[in-house]
Amino acid sequence: VEVYTGLTKTSFRFRQLPNDNFISQHKLLANTSAYTGFTVDYNWLSIGFSKNIPNTSVAKQRTSIEAISIHLRKTHEKFLFEAGTDKYRGLILQVNRRQREYEYYDDLNYRSYFTRITYIFNAERFSLNAARNYSLLQAKSAGSFMAIVSPFFQRFTLKGGFTEYEESDSVFLSEISKRPTSVNLLVSGGYSYNVVFNDGEWSINPGIFI
Repeated sequence: VEVYTGLTKTSFRFRQLPNDNFISQHKLLANTSAYTGFTVDYNWLSIGFSKNIPNTSVAKQRTSIEAISIHLRKTHEKFLFEAGTDKYRGLILQVNRRQREYEYYDDLNYRSYFTRITYIFNAERFSLNAARNYSLLQAKSAGSFMAIVSPFFQRFTLKGGFTEYEESDSVFLSEISKRPTSVNLLVSGGYSYNVVFNDGEWSINPGIFI
């Protein structure tokens, strides 16, 4: 059983539009926050639950805007297999970052389904489980490069449908309505290192991924 805390942030950026730079100058945010929770590990199965820490979310005063995630993972020799879904009920358009000015879209939702395969080049000496969730101990300090392939499906939905915005003056919602669903493939990589003390009893686990 593990107890943990962390910080997550999700944002969406849009490509440059011809003759209009409104949407490309702003980004869409999910109401993510700092969180705390616990994980129960048994053999290959890992079940976790986390909850946001009050007053750390993007829209502190908007309790109707939520972020919900379910992630499953399984390791096998040199591979880590993951699958899950992220759902954001209500999204936030950042208008002015310095003044923390936002526009709130309570009826605009986002859902994604993903799979992720991570290849560990130095799995003989480096344990990704020891770095990520401490279900295993790594006896000696070691690191590894990793390659990640992640196909995913994403969809924006609006209560009542997007058709009512097609001829409106809302540039933001009009552009999203042109392609509310998409299938994507993300390829990335990085490096992680486990600095181990006392034969794995304590460790520091820095890493960088792009």
